[in-house]
Amino acid sequence: MTKLPTGRPVLPFTPTVDTAGDPTTTTSSSKMFYTYVWRDNSGAAFYVGKGVGKRAFNTSQRSRAFGEVYKRGGCTVEIVDYFIHESQAHAHEMELIDFYGRRDNGTGELVNLTDGGEGASGWLISDETREKIGKAARGRTLSAEHRAKISEGNRGKKLSPEHIAILIEANLGRVHSEKTKAKSSAAKRGNQYALGTVRSPETRVRISASKRGIATRIGVILSQEVRAKIAASLRGRPLSEEHRAKLSKFQRGRPKSPEHVASVSDALHMCPPRADSSSGFKGVSANRTTWVARITIGGKRRTIGYFPTANDAAHAYDEAAIEAWGLGNCYLNFAKVGGCSA
Repeated sequence: MTKLPTGRPVLPFTPTVDTAGDPTTTTSSSKMFYTYVWRDNSGAAFYVGKGVGKRAFNTSQRSRAFGEVYKRGGCTVEIVDYFIHESQAHAHEMELIDFYGRRDNGTGELVNLTDGGEGASGWLISDETREKIGKAARGRTLSAEHRAKISEGNRGKKLSPEHIAILIEANLGRVHSEKTKAKSSAAKRGNQYALGTVRSPETRVRISASKRGIATRIGVILSQEVRAKIAASLRGRPLSEEHRAKLSKFQRGRPKSPEHVASVSDALHMCPPRADSSSGFKGVSANRTTWVARITIGGKRRTIGYFPTANDAAHAYDEAAIEAWGLGNCYLNFAKVGGCSA
């Protein structure tokens, strides 16, 4: 039995073939975690790893540097030690890498790119490497099969609150170019994903709860251009009776802030007459053979009077509106110049 420079013995561990024809191991510890060392044809260690099962003998899923050494031939692998807990194997892997040293940082001859342990600790990607990776992936078109596999792999995957916070922070205030906006719009137009999907009441409640009071929209002020685009997209959009009933039920009994009430009131003051108005004037409607003028102030509707013509009733409404809200703060049927009818 040989020994490593650290003083730990090298345990003999060679793969055999079981009765089913599958590679296995001659030890009952095949389900335990272990550390291993790959050596080149001169016996020098060139790679240290941690694994379980057949990982130590896998040569296809390795780095390019590993492959270059392995192709020279004469390489061997040794199992160094077994561990019950994976954390122990991670710690020993880091100890071995630290002892032999890494080629990339000038401390030794190992082709390992990390310090070992969990994750890619110690792997510092240079700006040049980042640019190469980005350039190789930029403009890459994925096949439908590849997209389906990625989608299937991510389905049901839950992100941690920390991950979500990082994504929100990274995208907050991000301004997309017009070209990117056009691509995104074209990709989503006619999107059939989840079309016709019927969600359970529990799922609907969860979605509603997750969007209620969402922090990313609190305090966001939309520009007039964005407001106009949203309004244009919704204008003329037919709503089903079920949808209307839900909206009505949601608004019914919902407390409104004084600011909201004042805002709605101001909007109604400046609102022009309805398109289906019988008189064509605001606050004026036909009443048998006469015309009646009415105005709503403070939520209460009152009758101004009855008039022989619609014009007379419209003038009476204007006077009442100016008296209630002031000139310039309400819609008038006839423009006023210097306090007189134009």
